[in-house]
Amino acid sequence: MLFLDLVAYTALVPLLPDLQRDFGVSTLAIGVLVGVLAWGTLVLGLPMSAVTDRIGPRRVTLVGAGIAGVSLVAFGAATTFTGLLVARLIQGIASAAVWVAGPAWAAAGAAGDLRDRRTTGVTAAGMTGTVVGPGLGALLATPEQPLFAFTLLGWLIVAATIASLAATRRIGRTEPTRRPRLRDSTVVWGSPIFVIGAIATAAAALTNSSESVIIALGLGARDVPATTLGILFSIGGAGLAVTQAMSTRVLPGWAPERRAALALGMLGAVMALPAVIPTIGGLATTAVGLPLIGGLAYGFALALISRGAEETGSTVAVGLAYWTVLWSAGASIGPTLHGWTLSAGGETMAIIVAAAIPLALAPTVLRIAGGRLR
Repeated sequence: MLFLDLVAYTALVPLLPDLQRDFGVSTLAIGVLVGVLAWGTLVLGLPMSAVTDRIGPRRVTLVGAGIAGVSLVAFGAATTFTGLLVARLIQGIASAAVWVAGPAWAAAGAAGDLRDRRTTGVTAAGMTGTVVGPGLGALLATPEQPLFAFTLLGWLIVAATIASLAATRRIGRTEPTRRPRLRDSTVVWGSPIFVIGAIATAAAALTNSSESVIIALGLGARDVPATTLGILFSIGGAGLAVTQAMSTRVLPGWAPERRAALALGMLGAVMALPAVIPTIGGLATTAVGLPLIGGLAYGFALALISRGAEETGSTVAVGLAYWTVLWSAGASIGPTLHGWTLSAGGETMAIIVAAAIPLALAPTVLRIAGGRLR
């Protein structure tokens, strides 16, 4: 389910230059279209942890997936820009359920390193959707049905939900339930590890979201066709999935806080590249390199958040909910911010702002870590 959800999320990216032209909307409006999905996830991400703990991750995952499928069918059929925004917002609300409850379902009964491997593994597997999405969106687009990929994906998700509901019915009957506590969602902020993971997640999402606006529109303005954009972003998606899956094995001798700070610094450096080399080559390098480093940042941050939740006596679902909410905060604010800076100050200014955020936060992470570094 996570895989199909991210296929749908990223299928839009190579189509953005064409959508801007076809609907006659501003760069800021395109940024809002990209970010509105994450706004829905941001609003319901944390409450979804309480629902997951109460009724079980299986039920929450499947209900969310079904709603996401229907919203994608509506997105593919939309004929106005407002219709696109509404359908994508509903998809974001449904995605909150999928991204909180799905990994919690996979991690049920695990703790410590095993829990980290399961949650990181299942989210990384979902991230492989970023490999397929851009290429699929560009490949299936036609002048008559430019959004056909979303209609197809919507029906696939509905069918997969029905099949999963039947295949896992017995599992659903044995799921333990518990009454969620308000303390579970607040006590985690007392953990420095959790705070560092929260900063790293939001900063990585904020920076990576620039790819959907600054890089895609920049390449589109240089007459790079949608199919080429799809290939570039699919390569980047493959890098993201691989590096997130490998993140638990990268620099094992380093403190996790130091690894997160390094990843943020590298994100800023890669993002700044097109400001130094303002060519198709510079933009294309960032399109591929940014997700590569982003996967490491997401993996490091998820492990920090999960461990912070565990050490404060909270639940796995709460940790995953915060990771989803913080990712959503960055992914919702980012496209809008990048769209505005692109409109107001031009491409170079937008790139500088996007690069400055992770570069500024990397030393902040180290300061918060303090004596925890070894």
